[in-house]
Amino acid sequence: MIFAAGGHDGGHAILVTLVTAISAGVFLIALARKLDLPAIVLLLLGGVALGNEGARLAGFDSGFVQPDSLGDFLLIFVELAVGLILFEGGLTLEPKGYRSAPKMISRLLSLGVLITWLGTAAGLVLVMGVERKMALIAASLVIVTGPTVIQPLLKRVQVPARVRSVLHWEGVLVDPIGVFIAVLCYEWVTQQSESAAFMGLLFRIGAGLLLGAIGGLGLTAIVRWQLVEKELLNISAIGWAVLIFGLSESIISKSGLLSITLTGFVFGFMKPAGVKQIKEFKAEITDLLIGMLFILLASRLKLNQFAEFGLMGAASVAVVMFVVRPIVIMVCSSGLGFKANEKAFLSWVAPRGIVAASLSSLFALNLAESGMENPRFVETFTYSVIVATIILQGLTAAPIARLLKLRPPERTGWLIVGAHAFGRRIARFLKNQGERDVILLDSNAGTVRQAVAENLDARMQDARDTSIAEGRGFETIGHLLALTDNDDLNVRLCRIWKDVFGYDKVFRYEPATPVGGQSLDEEDTPGHSIWNELGKPSVISAEIDSGMTDIQLFPGDQAPRHSSTILAQIRDEKLEMGVEEPSVEKDTRTLHLVRRGNYLAHSFDEQLILTVVASDIRALFGKIIDRVVDVYPSLDKEKTLEELVERESAFPTTLGQGVAIPHVYSSTLKRRICAVARVPNGIHFTADTDREPIRLVFLLISPNGDPEGHLATLSEIARTLGREGMIESVMQAETDRDVLKALKSKPSPGK
Repeated sequence: MIFAAGGHDGGHAILVTLVTAISAGVFLIALARKLDLPAIVLLLLGGVALGNEGARLAGFDSGFVQPDSLGDFLLIFVELAVGLILFEGGLTLEPKGYRSAPKMISRLLSLGVLITWLGTAAGLVLVMGVERKMALIAASLVIVTGPTVIQPLLKRVQVPARVRSVLHWEGVLVDPIGVFIAVLCYEWVTQQSESAAFMGLLFRIGAGLLLGAIGGLGLTAIVRWQLVEKELLNISAIGWAVLIFGLSESIISKSGLLSITLTGFVFGFMKPAGVKQIKEFKAEITDLLIGMLFILLASRLKLNQFAEFGLMGAASVAVVMFVVRPIVIMVCSSGLGFKANEKAFLSWVAPRGIVAASLSSLFALNLAESGMENPRFVETFTYSVIVATIILQGLTAAPIARLLKLRPPERTGWLIVGAHAFGRRIARFLKNQGERDVILLDSNAGTVRQAVAENLDARMQDARDTSIAEGRGFETIGHLLALTDNDDLNVRLCRIWKDVFGYDKVFRYEPATPVGGQSLDEEDTPGHSIWNELGKPSVISAEIDSGMTDIQLFPGDQAPRHSSTILAQIRDEKLEMGVEEPSVEKDTRTLHLVRRGNYLAHSFDEQLILTVVASDIRALFGKIIDRVVDVYPSLDKEKTLEELVERESAFPTTLGQGVAIPHVYSSTLKRRICAVARVPNGIHFTADTDREPIRLVFLLISPNGDPEGHLATLSEIARTLGREGMIESVMQAETDRDVLKALKSKPSPGK
């Protein structure tokens, strides 16, 4: 070992220790994930191997990692690192998850903590004959279950949302509680004054809560008021968290852990714009700190301290796992409706992690300085519980969940991105079809409010954030339907959510002719493209609102053969989206988007009937568009005018008999409109003055992405004007209202 030989100076030892702890910690975490193992197992083994104990077994004088070389900095670093880990834990707390089992969690944080503490202490006294004060302080260190080991375990093991929420919230919230009780015990042992220790605990809670709330609100204000640049947001959040921790510790020692945890919780609860970015960055920092801490602390362990622990020590660990934990769950879940298999799983899973390990090492060091007898007992006992729970529970949680038939509900529900009328109509159908769960997401507050008013589960959230899948209501959601007008966003959503729902469980609207005329790489684009010949979802929504389009269910052999598009088919009560060649068998029902026709009548607006006097087509189009803009201000006047003049010059739209039907698309309109202008003096649309001048103009403007409706409306205009006497009726009408009445009149029988 290059650095293992003795004789190097203290600065060199510190450098080697820190470099090894950081690099080995990161490598072992990455290796554990690759092997699908609990990271703490490899970190503990790696820490022992790289420390002096591993070097001794290999025949060297000293190891790569020498935590004693850090001196007092080791204690400071451990406390600060644990604080940052708890800050990340506070960020991940979801109030909706707490509400799924609030009584159970509150009981675990009160009765559960008390039973764990006193029950473990009693076990140590009865089994090992440990002195009462030492038993209480050792028991306080295993109260915590540890978010750093619970979170990876829950990612690997699929359990119902209620069980997941209980384990997650217990793991994060019990840490500061366990820390306070441990500190109370430590002060009681070292100060020999119960009243002083109790008052110290009260001051710590008060200072931690106050500064934590201030810290969370302050960080929220920094983000919302954009006091720092976006690229500096991550490091600013860490700097702020460290500042709150330091202020709290400077006021009263050991209050920083509560304050920094609450800072993270308040900031995450307020959900400012940058919270997702900070969560992702903090998760990486947390992994780095966990790896480094475990290597540093595990390198202090000696094998003989565990050998001396013996069979009675193993028996005391068994009491914690097989007696105390089941009692805690039975008492805390009483009368709350938890099933037997849920109680059994909660009784089995309670792994301890970095907080327990770091505190036990801190206390062992401090107790040794205070002259306590056998100060490393608390460290030996705590690490024994950590190793036993991680190995036994971490490796067996998945098979035990399967053995207990503890599975999450079947994911048949749908996540629809787009709470417009089209999305709401599909959501209502899905909910009525087998009572499927449906969640609508949209960034438009108005459409979300409308969906909620229709008793639909609609939320104003960012659909690109897959972490929302951990929230309330997503337990049964297993499909994505991206229904935005933005084709690129729909594809991106499918790529993001395929990792959550599966490659074939994501669906999207995509135009028949992609922007730029280039088709997407099917191998790079997951899921299914559906409804691409219908036009944009916003266009369909406008037609649904106007009653021009509807969604209907038909038996397979009675499905309409025209004026409709098959959205999905239902066979054996299962919905099948994106079927390229839907069956029309009698036992199959098909969901159709039915367009009722009569496009022209729905495009007319009495306010868009006018009489115009103009000298050329630019002036004519300008006056018509001015009227349209008065009614629909979103229309881009200049762009529309230029496109009309340019297209009319290249491709005249005259039909003969003094009629023209200029038409154009607009990206700013949500519905199709048709303006009708009578031109008494007539205008020549072309240079050929021998032709009959144009006296009647139908100006059609359709939303982008609806070629079917656009062409159908042009066809209806031609058919309407082809009826005998229609052009004369329109031109001779006395008022604009009479013009509209003539156009909407039904043809006489036989005409």
